[in-house]
Amino acid sequence: MSCRAAVFSLLANDVSLNGLGINASRIWATHAMDVAPRNGYFLILKWEEKVHEIADHGPEVLTIWCHRNKEECIDFMGHEAILKRVREILVGHHQVAGVDGILTSARSNGMSADFVDDVHGTSVKNAAFQVLSR
Repeated sequence: MSCRAAVFSLLANDVSLNGLGINASRIWATHAMDVAPRNGYFLILKWEEKVHEIADHGPEVLTIWCHRNKEECIDFMGHEAILKRVREILVGHHQVAGVDGILTSARSNGMSADFVDDVHGTSVKNAAFQVLSR
């Protein structure tokens, strides 16, 4: 079972994230975006491997990438503020229902170094999570 819809909804509807420029139109699934936005921040949610701890139950790795056009800004303080809020949201919510499952809990696996993404032409930083769903 997955909880992608619950995670998307939590992030897209958070007032604090909205104030930082992140809303439903600024959140993308991996490979769902044809052209990167040229202004403001945006997030890419990359759902990765599942860690099967007992039978077929275990957390799924979610890496959230925060991008901004590198011509617009190369200061990573905004990236970090957005990812810290993402962490507060995900770690602070339990038993959140979505159309594809329930977000049971999330645990932070830390934040990356600062990067430049030449493919998207952005400055980028990510935060990783272990997400448990049912």
